Amino acid sequence: MDCSKKTFINSYFQLFSFLVGFLLNFVLCHGQISEKERDYYLLFDDFIGVDNTNLYQGVLYVKEYRTINENTQFFRSDDFLSGSIDYNGQMYFDLDLKYDVYNDELLLKIIQKAGGGTIKLFKENIESFEIEGRVFEQIYAESLPTGFYEVLVKNAFFTLYAKRVKKKFERKDTFIFDEFLDGRSEYVLCYTNKYVLLKSKKSITGLFPEFKNDINEYYRKVNWRTKTDTDGFHIGLMKRIEIQLSNTKKPLVK
Repeated sequence: MDCSKKTFINSYFQLFSFLVGFLLNFVLCHGQISEKERDYYLLFDDFIGVDNTNLYQGVLYVKEYRTINENTQFFRSDDFLSGSIDYNGQMYFDLDLKYDVYNDELLLKIIQKAGGGTIKLFKENIESFEIEGRVFEQIYAESLPTGFYEVLVKNAFFTLYAKRVKKKFERKDTFIFDEFLDGRSEYVLCYTNKYVLLKSKKSITGLFPEFKNDINEYYRKVNWRTKTDTDGFHIGLMKRIEIQLSNTKKPLVK
């Protein structure tokens, strides 16, 4: 390669590396990515090729279960869904992803020019991912199983998560196949830098004793939703507590 061309490419690569480093630092400080910043990441991936980034690290995925209908181990659909991922401290967008809820693993469809196929990404490298507008973060805490938890509510005071569950059943027809059905989600609250499993009303009033009367009232009025819409029940309750906190306390998260 001509030296001048090599210098030209190296200069551009250094420029893109600087931009990505700057944007990553910004994201870590502010926790959000604007559309313009997202475009910079995509431009970087286009420049060097997403197949040349650190994203393509994982184990070749081999189908483990025999399923015949829409009741699979995957989140929302057996098809690949559009999403993004924070992998090894780098953001990647416009990916084809599958979230295996049963095994708590994330699958990535490899682009054809890189050989095609599907890989199971190294879980320890995944900070968070978004799939079809739903955000999941990996939680490491002594009080909880390590894994991916969906973000339901995130504000200056706390974050409410849901741990999605799939249950496997072996079915017998003319042949044996597997079927996966949604289990009951578990709800976790990150408050004052601690993760707490919300097992009952008592666990919530224990965190917010000053709002005990309001919490009791909420349970009396909408307790029926705990059987039909557990997400909506917990989101509604925590939104109510958020309003109370905003009137009485300073934000805990900057």
